[in-house]
Amino acid sequence: FPRPWDEADCIKVLELARQINSTAHQAYKLDSLDENVLKCMSFTAQGTLAPLTSFMGGVVAQEALKALTGKFTPLHQWFCFNSMEVVPMDSMEPIDFRARGDRKDGQRICIGEDVCQRLEKLRVFMVGAGAIGCEMLKLFALMNVSADPCGSITVADNDVVEKSNLNRQFLFRPSDIRKPKAQTACQAAQHMNPTLHLDPRLDK
Repeated sequence: FPRPWDEADCIKVLELARQINSTAHQAYKLDSLDENVLKCMSFTAQGTLAPLTSFMGGVVAQEALKALTGKFTPLHQWFCFNSMEVVPMDSMEPIDFRARGDRKDGQRICIGEDVCQRLEKLRVFMVGAGAIGCEMLKLFALMNVSADPCGSITVADNDVVEKSNLNRQFLFRPSDIRKPKAQTACQAAQHMNPTLHLDPRLDK
């Protein structure tokens, strides 16, 4: 509860929100509830989007390091991150957002089958397989980007993996030192999602 894109569960969520707000302490009570936000939360509560989970994981890790080292002050307040714009609420057909028992279910719940298919057909040219490139390839693999035969991800990087890269370029391992970055990163991404269509390039 709430089930993805279920109108009955959505109505229950709205009722619960109104009840909680009506009994809340005056300092926390809202004059009016934003029902669009509540509906979006209800419909997509069981969904996941790789970029958002990566972002939240980074925030949590950063706050843990602050607390453990005492070097910086951790957050002592509510933290709200809103990305409702990725959910196509205006052009929704609930059937397109329902789980189908495959690896795309979490993503499909949030953005729908139509957008998932468009991601699969993307043709991407990426320059560099360093720290940012590794993160992008990981997200591409988790989001099924270019998994369709029409899609492709071309990765251009003529550099090789150095020992100093290992602490921030997480697709590489000690056994990859002196190997080409583009090929090694593509192999790691392919291991995460064998359906990707990858083309590593070493050209200068």
